[in-house]
Amino acid sequence: MALLLALALKGIKMVDLALIQDLNLSNPTSYGSTNNNFRFAAQSGLLADLDVTATPLSCFRTLCTDQVFNQLLESINSFAQQKCQQNLPSPHPRSVYYEWKPITEAEMWKFLAVTTQMGIDQKPAIRDYWSTNPPDYIPWYHQIFQRPRFEAIYHTMLHCSDDNNAVSKEKVEPFIEVLLKNNREAFYPFQDLNLDEIVIGWQGRWSYKQFNAAKPKKYHIKVFGLCDSTTSYVLNLLKYYGKETSYNPECNADSGQAKKVFHTLLAHFEKRHHIFADRYYTSYELLEYLCENKYYFTGTLNVQRRNFPPELKQQKLDHMQAKWYLSEGEKILCVS
Repeated sequence: MALLLALALKGIKMVDLALIQDLNLSNPTSYGSTNNNFRFAAQSGLLADLDVTATPLSCFRTLCTDQVFNQLLESINSFAQQKCQQNLPSPHPRSVYYEWKPITEAEMWKFLAVTTQMGIDQKPAIRDYWSTNPPDYIPWYHQIFQRPRFEAIYHTMLHCSDDNNAVSKEKVEPFIEVLLKNNREAFYPFQDLNLDEIVIGWQGRWSYKQFNAAKPKKYHIKVFGLCDSTTSYVLNLLKYYGKETSYNPECNADSGQAKKVFHTLLAHFEKRHHIFADRYYTSYELLEYLCENKYYFTGTLNVQRRNFPPELKQQKLDHMQAKWYLSEGEKILCVS
């Protein structure tokens, strides 16, 4: 049974008489919308100094600023120097550490270009990009980088933390937060937002790696993502590190996960946005929190969740029939 929960569905007409149940309801109603009226007045759209003449490179440089570029370059070279010193005095002649030379600015730009293109032109393995087999041969990769040099950077020396001895999430989280800050400074979203889980396939060593046979990428890193529904622009990410996940410190530690995820991802944005999510997040606690903070919400519902009408569990509807449940304060509308 597909259900829809909304803190604001304006202008929707009744299909059937509203059935007032269990959401602290007492009287039937003849309409099917809430009385929420959170007026969205934020200035949405592009904030960066770009126009229709902007090139892809200038757009990229808006997000990957000199600060980001230099931090990445310095972190790789500093980390590589430390690794080479640890493998002295006599690394094997064929070792990565024996042949290593500091990466230059030009190489860093080439590395970013290649990794960006790899995300578009996906292949099973890194070596396949340098394949000389006629069906797979792409001269561009051979012209930009020698494969051993690229693999030395990508597999061994890639590092994005100021601290060479950083462990666990501290290796990547500060750098990702800088990128996300640049994203938010370049664009402010429209009213409708989408919040959902993002699965990043990963089969390497990582203590927070998860396994879920139902996912396309069975071994993966889980991330909660907030995007603008109009443009699909990524606004914020919350990396999942189990008990070490960096939720907003202002959020009550005893709150449910859904509330903590929303509180963290929405911290940088004005109120009155309309958020869409699936049933994983929909709970009565979350709806109360969003309503108190003047957010609209629409999402599907797991009928086993507490504080929702028990009739939903065994509801039988005719074709094209719908039934409505409206809370006593007319803040929450449930459509079956």
